[in-house]
Amino acid sequence: MNILGIGPLELLLILGLALVVFGPERLPELARQAGRIYAELRRVSNEVTGEIQRGLQIDDSPGPTIRPPTAPTYQPPASTQTYTPPPARPASPSAHGDRTDVEPPY
Repeated sequence: MNILGIGPLELLLILGLALVVFGPERLPELARQAGRIYAELRRVSNEVTGEIQRGLQIDDSPGPTIRPPTAPTYQPPASTQTYTPPPARPASPSAHGDRTDVEPPY
């Protein structure tokens, strides 16, 4: 029988030393305090373990599927009218008339 890696003979030796150091009046009080501390540590440990397990269960559950948006497709306008350019304007006479020998000002 091993408790925390300590055999029965070593455990008796530790208890005998504690009895000599603290005395028979104070030893039961120290044992109660040690028991309370052990129970509190165990309770906190169980709470932390439960929180971690609940957190992992939430993360493992399948959530809503999020899909990337699809590219918009081109749809021609609903109107069937076609574009007609405006009528051409008549050519205006140039400032120099019909002369081609005039050089531009630049």
